[in-house]
Amino acid sequence: MIAETKHCLRNLANFTGRDSRQTFWMYVLALVIVQFVIGMVMVIPLLWRMIGQLIETAQAAEAAGGFSDPEQINGAMAGLMGPMMGEMLVWTGIMALVMSALFVAAFVRRLHDAGYSGWIALVPLATQAFATIYSYSQMERMMALMETAMASQDPQAMSQMQAQIGPWGYVGYIGYLVVIVFGIMDSQAGPNRWGEDPA
Repeated sequence: MIAETKHCLRNLANFTGRDSRQTFWMYVLALVIVQFVIGMVMVIPLLWRMIGQLIETAQAAEAAGGFSDPEQINGAMAGLMGPMMGEMLVWTGIMALVMSALFVAAFVRRLHDAGYSGWIALVPLATQAFATIYSYSQMERMMALMETAMASQDPQAMSQMQAQIGPWGYVGYIGYLVVIVFGIMDSQAGPNRWGEDPA
């Protein structure tokens, strides 16, 4: 995995040539691991801060006579989760841009290796961009729906909230499917118009 990652990082701006299936998937695995680690490093402090604020809110409520019903607790939690979700969305958008920049040339070379045009790489880039922009545009609506769902005593409220957000939130998965389908295709044997067989 290290050799494949070094190769792809050395060729970040190289949209010509071919990369084998193994080179591509080892590099994707490295990107997934890095994204997971960075995500945990970003999320844990946010969660820790939210838990601290929730404890402070509960202590202040206890000093003032306590929460009279579960809806007050849920409302307090929703109020604390809103800013945290906003921060997470900003960091997720930045991470998506960075990962797309690290990914695109390797995917183009993998497409070339399978005998396809590199322009297909625009599909996952476009769907990722759409999903990120859509998430930002729906942030206030999602927060309002989440607060309503948390205040409700109905256990189906969260699933109803997700249904109200709509199917557009799933457009980003189209890009993942394109990457998987074209990423697992066999290499063209011998040279093709993009270069020699990387094997």
